[in-house]
Amino acid sequence: MVSTLGSKDMRRNLRSYVLKLATTWKLGKCFIFLFPFDLYIESANSCIDRGSWRNTVVGQGTKLDNMVQIAHNVIIGNHCLIAAQCGIAGSTTVGDFVFIGGQSGIAQHLTIGSNVQIAAKSGIITNVPANSKVGGIPAVPLMQYHRQTLTLKHLSNKN
Repeated sequence: MVSTLGSKDMRRNLRSYVLKLATTWKLGKCFIFLFPFDLYIESANSCIDRGSWRNTVVGQGTKLDNMVQIAHNVIIGNHCLIAAQCGIAGSTTVGDFVFIGGQSGIAQHLTIGSNVQIAAKSGIITNVPANSKVGGIPAVPLMQYHRQTLTLKHLSNKN
């Protein structure tokens, strides 16, 4: 089940209401979660934490699947796709047009460049440069990951 907003007037009214709320929430060291109005979140158990020392920001056109955890102070770029059961730890910056496969985890205080593809069930523990494809635990370039997998398969067949 997907939550959608109806008419443009309803979205406009909601936007003005949320902006009024956001200005009242910014008291002292209290930060908020900033979101665009074309953010698409599946309705089952996704969680986006508010920021603690900077705002948590999700970019325009980003789509989050079920059971996605976005921690405090995370900045996600525009038009990203995050599949189910992913976790992004605190203070991580994700660039634009990033695709994150299901059940992947990203450690805290990292930078993921733009146009990056992360394979399913990957563990990201270092910064990922822009325009790259990574996979595995710990994540390595995707071709290296496939070579490692094939090598393990051939080693296991020899016995």
